[in-house]
Amino acid sequence: MKPKTAIQGKKISSFAVNQAFNEWGRNRFDYGLIDCCQFTAFVVQRLTGKDYSEGFVYSSKLEAYDIIKKHGDLIDLFTHILGCKPNEAINDGDPCIIEMDGVGQIAGVKYGDSVVCLLEQGFARLPNHMIRASWTLCHK
Repeated sequence: MKPKTAIQGKKISSFAVNQAFNEWGRNRFDYGLIDCCQFTAFVVQRLTGKDYSEGFVYSSKLEAYDIIKKHGDLIDLFTHILGCKPNEAINDGDPCIIEMDGVGQIAGVKYGDSVVCLLEQGFARLPNHMIRASWTLCHK
């Protein structure tokens, strides 16, 4: 039997997403530990069992942007890390990249009719129309 990969499109329950959000908790924003990419990676790991953040190490905003720039942009970085091109994320728990005026690209997690993102100011639920890229995942 062929093993399942994380990128397969099996629906993840909103309960599992809520549970991952609650496990993350609320902490002060800190690049490399508590930021939009680390939050998204944490939720994806809880939902799929796979840690996509291994080797993705940085400790400042400048280091984070240097890593992103090496790949092109945040969409290109996520495409590299997840190992597939973006598709139509329609399920709760799917990782997304949104574009926000004045801020740029931000990683987040699809949830209902929005994307939950961790900004420097705290959590935000942003509307789906802001999604610029998304990847469909399956539950572990």
